[in-house]
Amino acid sequence: MHASHHTLSLLTADLDRKLSGATIQNVFSQDRDELLVAFADRPDSLFISCSAQLPLLFLHESFARARRNSVNLLEAANDGRIERVNLHPSDRIVTIALANGHLLEVHLFGPRSNVLLLDRERIVIDAFKRARIVIGNRLELPPVVEIPTITRCVETLRAMQDPIPGHQDSAAASEHPVRAVGQVGSSDITLQAALKSVSSVVPPTVLRELLHRAGLSPDMRLREMTADRWPSLSVAASNVEQEFLTPRFLLVSGPGGLPLRFSTIRLMHALDAAEVEFPDIHMALREFSVRKRSMEAFQEEQHQLRDLLRRRIEKAERTCEAIRTDVGETDRAATYRRYGSLLMAHLATISKGATLWTWTGEGTPCDIPLQPSLTPVQNAQRYFEKAKSAERSRMMTGDRLRVYGAVLSQARSLLSEVESITSRGELRAFMKEKGDALRALGALESEQDQERAPFRIFTVHGGFEVWAGKSSANNDDLTLHHARPEDLWFHARGSSGSHVILKISSAAGEPGKRARQEAAGIAAYYSKMRNAKIVPVAMTRRKYVHKPKGAPPGTVVIAREEVLMATPGLPKEPQHKKERGES
Repeated sequence: MHASHHTLSLLTADLDRKLSGATIQNVFSQDRDELLVAFADRPDSLFISCSAQLPLLFLHESFARARRNSVNLLEAANDGRIERVNLHPSDRIVTIALANGHLLEVHLFGPRSNVLLLDRERIVIDAFKRARIVIGNRLELPPVVEIPTITRCVETLRAMQDPIPGHQDSAAASEHPVRAVGQVGSSDITLQAALKSVSSVVPPTVLRELLHRAGLSPDMRLREMTADRWPSLSVAASNVEQEFLTPRFLLVSGPGGLPLRFSTIRLMHALDAAEVEFPDIHMALREFSVRKRSMEAFQEEQHQLRDLLRRRIEKAERTCEAIRTDVGETDRAATYRRYGSLLMAHLATISKGATLWTWTGEGTPCDIPLQPSLTPVQNAQRYFEKAKSAERSRMMTGDRLRVYGAVLSQARSLLSEVESITSRGELRAFMKEKGDALRALGALESEQDQERAPFRIFTVHGGFEVWAGKSSANNDDLTLHHARPEDLWFHARGSSGSHVILKISSAAGEPGKRARQEAAGIAAYYSKMRNAKIVPVAMTRRKYVHKPKGAPPGTVVIAREEVLMATPGLPKEPQHKKERGES
């Protein structure tokens, strides 16, 4: 619900009250997909996220602009005085009208989210994203369409049945099939999908809540809606609408914080959910944004560990199956011994150089393959050796099955524990407690394996990961393929050495001064200036690092650098983590 039309209507009404008359000081960005509007006469800033996964906006009370690695954007909006803030009547477009006639428009369209600056004629002057494509275009607003109330949506859906079969005889029922109207199309559609088709702006969470309050299953078919079921749905719709009129600003989460949802009404269908209420919509959306990012990072870590364990389980299962197949091979020991005995008993009848000898002493011919380069005696000895080898293999098979069976059991147990973890803290505690078992399974690297991994990986203050390259080619791979645009990049100035990446998404929030200094110390340590007391280290965002065409491996050009004076060294207790093939 964080970007629903209902939430945006509440948000823009509040923004209109608070921002009317305010003067824009500057508009800037220092993180991918995020834009901030600072005001000359207000202490807070307008935070706008154009992320495909998390499109939203809210007032941020205490946002401090970084001294480095931020860029001014939409500069034509500077010094503009805000006259009003409004929302498109039927779309997710927030318009900030300035006194000079310019419009700052926020389009919250998922992957197509953007912030545009337009003139009086709605010609795009500037844009946060895809500027080269949209600047100069005339942008028409989408047509206004009526947004029906939830009660009206239920009535519309009800009218699609004429009347509903139920409490009628079968002959009468056959005369009143469900009409195929609009997008609903078929009576076989689920009730939730049918409601969605007639109420496209209502979030799925609200639809689930509506059906829950009506005592109806989302998977119920539209054709199953008998006449006695509609009144409860109408009452539930009326109740939800009444709650919309007196909104509450809630964060609703399941055990461990997952899933996390922003809502303006109670979500009774979310069983065992924790509910936190905020006095202000902006505070609620800010907390929602912070927690959502942290949870996404946790889910990525959990997903990677889960996949590693699953692959280990699959490998152990294949090994066990191969061992069981070998058992069939070991059953040939008796056959090999019999072949050897037959050959020894009939040496005189076997020609040297033969590839096959057939014995017919028991009525049924027995073909025994021979090595033509061996004498008959040597062929017999060869079969006796194969029989001994098969017997040894049989004795070892049981031990191997027990070993791999234990590995399989342990991996399955660890996977079960990983899948039950619901927070990042629990995951860290689990990896610390089960570290030896995970390393034994190859799901977590040992310190000895660290140097053999694609990159050196450390954990610095705040729980942030730092990745360091090992060679010129490895540096290129790390910087160009495994670092995200907003990650921090470090390299000792005036000296050859490792590229070092501080992974922004590896922990909650932004890395602090201590984390950056520790990352700079790693860059200094893995440079030619390791033995110096103090080393100047360049720091910038990865997005400002470029490799010139044809440049030697490891050679890059950087912009917007900040120089840190660092003492070469590694974190005192580096917590090496499993190598990753992708960022």
